[in-house]
Amino acid sequence: ILALLAQHPDSYFSREEIMAQVWPGDALVNDRSVDVHIARLRKKLGSEGWRLANRTGFGYTLRRSKP
Repeated sequence: ILALLAQHPDSYFSREEIMAQVWPGDALVNDRSVDVHIARLRKKLGSEGWRLANRTGFGYTLRRSKP
């Protein structure tokens, strides 16, 4: 997920787009799995966790700079 977002900073990806890119094919993945992975990534990034942002109705992005 982080690699996908880092390749396209400041672009938003929906849960469905992220699932299709990260778990292609017939993988049985719940759409809430994306939320859990994002939360874990934020925690691992520590003080830089703000870079992983979500916007209701748009999806998730990796910010280059603070809003």
